[in-house]
Amino acid sequence: MGPENMAEGDKGRRGHEGVEVGCETKFQWEEELTSTEEGRDCLGDEREETDRRLPKDDPELTATRDGTVTTPGGAPEGSQSSPPGSATLESYQAALEEVLTWLLSAEDGLQGQPPISPQVEEVKEQFHTHEGYMVELTSHQGSVGRVLRAGSALLMEGQLTEEEETEVREQMNLLNSRWEHLRVASMERQSRLHEVLMDLQHQQLKQLTDWLDVTEARIKMMGAQPLGPDLEDIKHQVEEHKVGSRPQSDLTSPQPPLG
Repeated sequence: MGPENMAEGDKGRRGHEGVEVGCETKFQWEEELTSTEEGRDCLGDEREETDRRLPKDDPELTATRDGTVTTPGGAPEGSQSSPPGSATLESYQAALEEVLTWLLSAEDGLQGQPPISPQVEEVKEQFHTHEGYMVELTSHQGSVGRVLRAGSALLMEGQLTEEEETEVREQMNLLNSRWEHLRVASMERQSRLHEVLMDLQHQQLKQLTDWLDVTEARIKMMGAQPLGPDLEDIKHQVEEHKVGSRPQSDLTSPQPPLG
């Protein structure tokens, strides 16, 4: 290989290595599954973490002067009648379009979720609805990773024109940025839903405890009072006992909106 060829090879490899480092991405996903029974909390955290890295340069492949990739034996790899890299680029573009279409729909779905309710039962429903949304995101995580790896492979092969390389880089950066933003936003909503649900349940528990304390004190006070002396007094005392034994209405009344 002459000096000119070596210089071109070095330049290609440096460019590809730079793309690899810049496009390396890590996907992490956390899922929290929560079920709440009346009067009790039963929460469980299920953490799932998946690392996905873009392919690295293969030392067994060498970029030649015309941009084809050859093995150590010297034979072109993946030779086809169509222009070099055209079929791979087309399949990458098709996969990218499919993922971006789904990503747009997922972004709209997240934005369309209603504000967090101040009612316990409604927050429970919102939490489980969002839980299903996050499961859908997790199921598409692999598709996003495959498109990014395919784009990285195209850049490393060195068969694209300068304009095509620039376009692929921009597409990969856009896809990775939008995916990361959606992932973070969905996890923030899940965390907020969990926080509000726990706060509302704590408020309910405190209200119930306060009501029990007041009721106990009232029963003790009524027990210390003698009955009568006439029928009207006894009826009045019975009514007071009924009122004191009735659950506090505040436990089921609407609560002020939460921020």
